[in-house]
Amino acid sequence: MLNDMKFHTGFNEPEFYSSELAPSLYLTAWAELEANSSMFGGHESTSYKIKKKRLIQQGKKLRSALQAKDQL
Repeated sequence: MLNDMKFHTGFNEPEFYSSELAPSLYLTAWAELEANSSMFGGHESTSYKIKKKRLIQQGKKLRSALQAKDQL
């Protein structure tokens, strides 16, 4: 629960991305966004699109960290 909102807030903590919990928390963030999209005005709203874009950017950071971890 401590890290539940990290992917929603646009944080930048490189060590977190390579943690065991990061992939699960990333998927949970997407599930939360989709489940609550009506609160943001639906899939076509500006608010939803901003949140979606932020999660995509966080996903790129997560993928890079996981790839770097695999190369060690």
